[in-house]
Amino acid sequence: MIAFLLATSMAAEPAPPHLCWVARVEREGRGVRIVFVDGAPVTGPATGVHVEPGGRIAPANSGHDGCSLTVERRGDTLGVAAEAHLFLPGAMEEPDVRREWIVAEPRR
Repeated sequence: MIAFLLATSMAAEPAPPHLCWVARVEREGRGVRIVFVDGAPVTGPATGVHVEPGGRIAPANSGHDGCSLTVERRGDTLGVAAEAHLFLPGAMEEPDVRREWIVAEPRR
C-alpha cells in the first residue's frame, strides 16, 4: 500500500520527492543513477542503481503494489519514467496508477 501512501502520506515524515521511493535521478555515463530515499523497500547499494537508456527496474512492496522505473530519452532530455500502481482486490474496482517523468540531473 504503499507506494502511494509513501508518496502522499500526511504523516509526520515528509513524503519522498518522487514516486517509487526515488530521491533523485543523476546522469551517470550514458545512463542514470537512481537514488532511493532511506528506508525504501528496494535492494541494492545505498548509493543507488545504475540503469542504461531502455533499461527497466521494478521495485515492489507487495503483490498488490509496486513500481516500474524505465530510463528514457525524450528529445535531448534523459530521465526516468516512473509508474506506481496499487490494486487491492475486493477493496478497489480499478487499479490506481500514477505516472511521473523525473529528469536526470548532473551528478552531485
